[in-house]
Amino acid sequence: MDISCLRFRTIIIIVLLAFPLLVFGQKNPEDYTIYSKYLKIYQDNKKAKLSYVIRVSTDYGKKSYGSDIGDILQEIRGYLKGDKSDGSAFFRFEAFKDTLKSDTLWLPLMTRLQERMKHEYRIQNQFSNNLQITMLTYNHYIEYFDKTNSRDIDNGWASFHEDYPDKPLLINLSEIVNDGKRAVFYFSSQCGGLCGVGQLVLFYKDKSEWRFVLVIPMWES
Repeated sequence: MDISCLRFRTIIIIVLLAFPLLVFGQKNPEDYTIYSKYLKIYQDNKKAKLSYVIRVSTDYGKKSYGSDIGDILQEIRGYLKGDKSDGSAFFRFEAFKDTLKSDTLWLPLMTRLQERMKHEYRIQNQFSNNLQITMLTYNHYIEYFDKTNSRDIDNGWASFHEDYPDKPLLINLSEIVNDGKRAVFYFSSQCGGLCGVGQLVLFYKDKSEWRFVLVIPMWES
């Protein structure tokens, strides 16, 4: 085999090995449009300029968020069947009941999100320039919050606020799961050990634009 043929085969092997990374490693610009729209909506609802400190990587497999989505799915299915015994389900879905009844394709998206959130997901700083964004690496995160007791957690939050004095919010964002028309993701915002919310956020594509639908509350402290 001559050298040119060997080089050609080597190039082909490299391309084949790199192809999955090139394809699956790409970030969808639409995702960051959706993220940015919701961060702007969240800020507008607070009626203040917010400082977002966003985790670069998150591993939800060690936490309960996935099972929380499973609980929500169970509530939704019961609600759609007419079960009004669960007051929390009525509260969660009353504003969305007509859409859920006419468009059940939201449920498969939530199921997919539940599975995706069991794995690490990395966020890039591709948000709108109109937002105040700081990215927080995993190693930096655990310096503050890899704690075992309430005193350590309080100290972690105190250090966090010392390093980010401009009234920061610690933000977790899951991967966005969408089917081209509907999009859903997990969002949490925390400003202290007992100051935060976790939500499922729903968007719908109207013509060529993603529009906010509503949030489904998951937890609040």
